[in-house]
Amino acid sequence: MTQNDLTRTELLHFMQRELEREGISVTVDDRHGILRISEGVLFDVGLADVKPQGQIVVRKLGEVLNVALELEQFKGRVETIFVEGHTDNVPISNGVFPSNRELSTKRAINTWLTMSGANPKLATLLNDRGEQIFSVSGYADTRPIADNATDAGRRDNRRIDMRFSMTPPTEADMNIVKFVRKELSQ
Repeated sequence: MTQNDLTRTELLHFMQRELEREGISVTVDDRHGILRISEGVLFDVGLADVKPQGQIVVRKLGEVLNVALELEQFKGRVETIFVEGHTDNVPISNGVFPSNRELSTKRAINTWLTMSGANPKLATLLNDRGEQIFSVSGYADTRPIADNATDAGRRDNRRIDMRFSMTPPTEADMNIVKFVRKELSQ
C-alpha cells in the first residue's frame, strides 16, 4: 500500500544517476536498499581517515542526499539511513586498530563526519517520529558480499554501505490493509 520498496528503489537510483553525473561510481543493491561505495575510493587499506579523493566523493554524496530527501516523492519517506562500515576477514595488524570491528566502525564514523561536516543540514533531518535519520555502525567481516578467499572478494567486502530504511505504514494504513485483506478473503 505504501510502496516503500518501490520508493526506496527510485530514491537509490536517483542518487546513483546524480552521482554518476559527477563522475562518482556507486553500486545499488535494490533488494537490501543499499547504496555502496568501495573502500578504495574512500580509504587506504587498514586506515580509517577518509583520503582526499574520498572526501570529495563523500561531500558530493551528502549534497545528493540533501537534494533527494527534499524532493516531494521522497520527503518524509525515509525512517533511517545507516552508514555501515565493512571489512574483509583478514585480521588487522597495524597497531592502530585492535580489530576489524574498530576499523569498520571508525570508517563509518569518519564517513558520516565528513558528509555531515560538509552538509550540516543532514544532521538535522528527522523522521516522522522526530528522531535523527542517520545512524552509524561497524560490522567488520560479519556481512560479506563476496568470497574472502580471493583478493577481489576481499576488496569487495571492504566498503561503506548506506542502508535505507523506509517509514513504515501508519496504524490507519494498516487498518485499511487489514480490512481489504479481510474483504478479499471472503
